[in-house]
Amino acid sequence: MAAPHVEFYTTDIPSAATAEQIANTSRKVLQVWVKGAEGNAGNTYFGDSSVSATAGGFSMPNVADAKWSHFDFSKAPPLQSLFYVDAATSGDNVETLFLLE
Repeated sequence: MAAPHVEFYTTDIPSAATAEQIANTSRKVLQVWVKGAEGNAGNTYFGDSSVSATAGGFSMPNVADAKWSHFDFSKAPPLQSLFYVDAATSGDNVETLFLLE
């Protein structure tokens, strides 16, 4: 088994209320940190393929000093391809940091 490694993504949401897949890979996620990018105009959202700016997912408010939200999946690591983001405003971005198996 390979050593765990870290990958960072900035995901653009070109069309608000349309979920964007972060990475289409079969790697297993041990942990993930997520936050809305600095300079966003609206709130951003993190979840599975059903995440939407209008329903579902974890909401991240648009604030100048946004903090990273942490999720630990080490007991039952899901595939990285299951994670999506969305935004209330077209063109906003979400930053994610994955610790992968």
